[in-house]
Amino acid sequence: MIYLIGTGTGSLRLLTEEAREKILVCDAVIASKRIIDLLPHEFKGERYVEVSPSKIKKITDSLLDKDIAVLFSGDSGFYSGCKSLSEIYGDNAVILPGIGSLSYMAAKIKRPWENVKLLSAHGKKIDTSAFIASNKEVFFLTGGEITAQSIVEDAYKKDLNDVTFYIGENLSYDNESITMGFASQLLNVKFDSLSVVWCVNHRSFDTHLHPFDIKDEEFIKENVPMTKREVRNSAVLELRLENSGVFYDIGGGTGSVSVAVSKASPFIDIYTIEKKENACRVIEKNFERHKVINGHIIHGSALEVMKDLPPPDYAFIGGSGKSIEPIIERLLFENPKVRIVITAITLETVCQVKNILDRLDIKNWEGRQIQINDIKALGCYNALISQNPIFLFSFGGHNAI
Repeated sequence: MIYLIGTGTGSLRLLTEEAREKILVCDAVIASKRIIDLLPHEFKGERYVEVSPSKIKKITDSLLDKDIAVLFSGDSGFYSGCKSLSEIYGDNAVILPGIGSLSYMAAKIKRPWENVKLLSAHGKKIDTSAFIASNKEVFFLTGGEITAQSIVEDAYKKDLNDVTFYIGENLSYDNESITMGFASQLLNVKFDSLSVVWCVNHRSFDTHLHPFDIKDEEFIKENVPMTKREVRNSAVLELRLENSGVFYDIGGGTGSVSVAVSKASPFIDIYTIEKKENACRVIEKNFERHKVINGHIIHGSALEVMKDLPPPDYAFIGGSGKSIEPIIERLLFENPKVRIVITAITLETVCQVKNILDRLDIKNWEGRQIQINDIKALGCYNALISQNPIFLFSFGGHNAI
């Protein structure tokens, strides 16, 4: 029989009695070197240092008719390597949970965790401040580029000054340390690279929905072109945003579309690309006014800067000049399943976009023309004041037919 066992945060003092009993009667144990080195001295079976699921499977296949324990740090159900092996072994494996860092940390800081947003940064790139700003409490397993230090520093830069951080290091070991404070107090503190971070956001949360529909008058313009409200809202709907991903706003203008995307999906990683310096300054002002935490302003030509950005899941092209075809080609090169929305105001651009779609053999595109008329009082009469008609093209995405 195969036993998949969570060993807890580190110290074997936190092994459950069931787990300890099962380990001692098994013929072999497979685990990382750190866990192998901590095995109870009473264990007399074979020891294998391995963490790769495929290699663990080879070892267990060679130990026919023996009871084998595969050990994992933490809890078996919380971002654990147990998941992949349980899929491999199916009914031939028994899972025994452990006391993970979340449960352990909750007890240490005396907070319940049933409503905490749980995130792992192992091998991922996530906008930590966006999650902190949008949730009452967040728990991070750090790893890779995302450390306790980077989470604190980014929160400080984004003015998240009403968030208490609890940072746990070496949990359950003799050198365990739990540090509490605001970002401003923790900036110069050094933390272990694999710390856990618990964030408590003290600002009041409005329980009502926060729509992305924003009046044009609420944006700073300063003579910078802006995608108008009705077109902006249509474009955001056409993007078919999900809860995460990377969004490019190409030809950002005032940044109004980026602001709307941030409101619609606060965990999207937003890159607003604009080559005019004065427009970048306007975007920065609008980001500050509308409290956009997850936005990055990129000054430069789209074709030049895109190569240094993470691949896009969504892209809005509101201003690109004659570079629209190579921009689309670059977007599709970075991610063939990127969802792209394009606005066009001139017939020449409409024809250009349609020809590009044909040349690139894009079948799933949709197009529509949007005409907005405002009703304005003229003396004792009411007249229709028309805005310029706008053409909207959209195509691609993971769900495209």
